[in-house]
Order: sequence, then C-alpha cells, then structure tokens
Amino acid sequence: MSTSANSQTFERIIDPHLDRLYRLAWRLAGSKPEAEDLFQEVLVRAFSRLDDLVAIDEPGPWLARVMYNLFIDE
Repeated sequence: MSTSANSQTFERIIDPHLDRLYRLAWRLAGSKPEAEDLFQEVLVRAFSRLDDLVAIDEPGPWLARVMYNLFIDE
C-alpha cells in the first residue's frame, strides 16, 4: 500500500474511536498534557501495526487495551 492509502485506511478505522480513546486517556492519565501524550502514543503505535489493525473486526477494544497497557508500562 502507498503511504496515502495507509493514511486513508488508518483514518477510516480510527476515526470512529477517537473521542472514546481520548476520554480513556484522560481518565487514565488524570491531566490534559499526560492524556494527550498517551493518546498520541497510542495512535503512533496503532499506525505502526496497521496490518494487524485492519484484520481486527472490532478495533475499539483492541485500541483501548493498547492504551491501557501503554499506561501501565509507563
């Protein structure tokens, strides 16, 4: 896939989950700067695993789990 196609695919998959993911980041981190960092890191990691993300039927729970694990690890 081209970079443009990857970006479009990523946006199509992620877009419905952005609000929920940001709210989760806020609840976990407890402050806006930390929530924004956590949210951004999840998006970066999800993009790097786009092939896995495309294969998942319900990406919302997968993304939430990635965020939770990232929060716990840090």
